[in-house]
Amino acid sequence: MKKIISAFVLAASVVFGAAAQDEAAAVADSLASQEPLMVIRGAENSMVIQVCGVDISLQAPAEKPEPAKPRRYMTAFNRMEFGFTALTGMANSGFVPATGRSMSTETFSTFHFGMQMLGVNFALNEKRTIVFEAGFMFSIDNYRFSDGSAMLRRVDGMLVPTDAYEPGTRNGKFVTTSVGIPLRMSFRPADHLRFTLTAYSDFGTGLTSVVRSPHIKQELSGLRAYQFGVGAGISYYGVGLFVRYNVSPLFKHGHGVECHPLSFGLSLFM
Repeated sequence: MKKIISAFVLAASVVFGAAAQDEAAAVADSLASQEPLMVIRGAENSMVIQVCGVDISLQAPAEKPEPAKPRRYMTAFNRMEFGFTALTGMANSGFVPATGRSMSTETFSTFHFGMQMLGVNFALNEKRTIVFEAGFMFSIDNYRFSDGSAMLRRVDGMLVPTDAYEPGTRNGKFVTTSVGIPLRMSFRPADHLRFTLTAYSDFGTGLTSVVRSPHIKQELSGLRAYQFGVGAGISYYGVGLFVRYNVSPLFKHGHGVECHPLSFGLSLFM
């Protein structure tokens, strides 16, 4: 009897064990056949997350292209010149026999200052490495005579260095002012490095004769109304050197010694 019961239990375990294995395999096959709950797909600059069949797209913001710089633009108070001025082209240093004086000046005791108050720029390429500029500029030049006792005065219709009104005068000089329209062509071969060629068209606005000790000041006429000049410059990070030469004489014809100013010094670009 025991043998019969044991055989029955063994048969039942085999039957039910096989059924359990079949059921587990069926469940595994069912799970494998179902779609996953979450799927993540990646691409360049984006990612897609799929949850229960719903796609959620995550994308990096697109970089906005930089707006193109305008080819034409304006500047104000962006250029200054500081330096010295020498009078060139004078025969015998401008010696005037009638007065016994000379028009020669002390170059490094003179002073040149120029400021561009307004500029209209035209970029000739997209990178603005080649630029044409038309500006409006104010200049002042302070000339100190080598002979400090001389004073610029009008004698017989001519502007000549002569004795001052009082004896024992010192620090004689004359000052000119002008406004102009410089035309510039700038080239930038590398970052912050700039080469400039300039054509100056200046209009004389004032001529003043000055003696400092004792103080004497006299306004004069005879400055050439229109003066043409050329110049060049080089700068790095906005600081550079300039030189300019007046092709036109400083004084009107028949009003003074023929001479041509040559200015040079430091330039600043802002």
